[in-house]
Amino acid sequence: MSRASLLTFGLLLGCGGREATSLTTDLGAVEVVASPVTPNPFTTPCLQVARALSLPDAKARCSRSTVDAPITNTCAFPVRLSGETNGPFGVARLPLELAPNATATATFAFLPESSGRQRSTLRLVAHADGFTQRTELMLEATATEPRTASVEQRAPLPQPKELLFIIDDDGLPDADRQIGNLALFLSLGSSRVVVSDLAGNLQRPDDLAVLASESPAFVDRFTRAMHPPRLPGKRSCHETARRLMQQRQPPGFWAPEVLERTIVCIMNEADQSDLSASAMLGAWAVRFGDRPTPFLVVAPMGKFDTCGVADARLEQLALGTGGARDTLCQPAWGRALEFLERSGWWSFVLPLQGPPVRSADRLVVTVDGIALPSSVWRLDTVRNAVVLAVPPDPAQRVRATWETCDD
Repeated sequence: MSRASLLTFGLLLGCGGREATSLTTDLGAVEVVASPVTPNPFTTPCLQVARALSLPDAKARCSRSTVDAPITNTCAFPVRLSGETNGPFGVARLPLELAPNATATATFAFLPESSGRQRSTLRLVAHADGFTQRTELMLEATATEPRTASVEQRAPLPQPKELLFIIDDDGLPDADRQIGNLALFLSLGSSRVVVSDLAGNLQRPDDLAVLASESPAFVDRFTRAMHPPRLPGKRSCHETARRLMQQRQPPGFWAPEVLERTIVCIMNEADQSDLSASAMLGAWAVRFGDRPTPFLVVAPMGKFDTCGVADARLEQLALGTGGARDTLCQPAWGRALEFLERSGWWSFVLPLQGPPVRSADRLVVTVDGIALPSSVWRLDTVRNAVVLAVPPDPAQRVRATWETCDD
């Protein structure tokens, strides 16, 4: 047998409560002395706190209620503190450390999901020298149901809307899907649509300059109009829009009773207008009702866009008229579609009176008493409103019912 295989181990108890290990080999004995064993300091309860606390009432699924309580370290050494959560009860605020014989304030919280009288045992944990000691206290509180609110509105008759598209005739080689999406969305509402190139040449699919979105042929006509041939002329979205407006072209467009009108510029080059951004805004000081006509600009928007030439004036024109901007270089044109939806081109907006509880989980939307699936409506938290993707028929009753934390 080899000398290495003759190793034996023995345990020796050293003096003074220390642990010592003796390692014996054929080369001799070596004694390794370990560190002293740390005793558990928690020989008596350290945390002094009320054994039972009642918290103020709270509304289920709404804001929490809280109560403050003193907590004292009665031991002769400092302790670190932590708390455990149990059901709707928890520790909202706790001192990180308590010195010997020190007192601080802890805050306990109640955040219920259901109504009724509720109670739970909560544990506070004291830490020292690697040991822990738990102290239990009972918390109880009553939760009440939030108020149920509802609002109902009859769908109005379709209001006339007008959209003027001024489109770059060679800047959209990969935009067929975006154009198709625009056509489908616009076909859901009621609007009159005109398409022009940057030089002011109106597109006339099937010899129609004004396209009715409710027409069965609208999608095909709009798609064809959005691919105009390139012709010579001054290439300016701003100048073209102003000239068409001044000349009231095409006939049947620019009706004075139309309060919802948007000019959409889709281009990949700088606008050839000689005006500055402020002059553009000043020249477009035409109001229908109390609103300026907004510009929706889809174009290169920054120095990192490589799909064309960015023009800062177009961005300022959109923002200065209350419109919106989107980048031509992105495949979705999501901001443009969102702006049109927020403007009510194809959606129905039902404002709520008071925000729903936390989320739309308990929000119910009906049309003439029939509940709608959540796939056809959404909660717009910015406007605090329900938005229906497809407008209801005129005079249909749209109703929303929800829980609100407001009194």
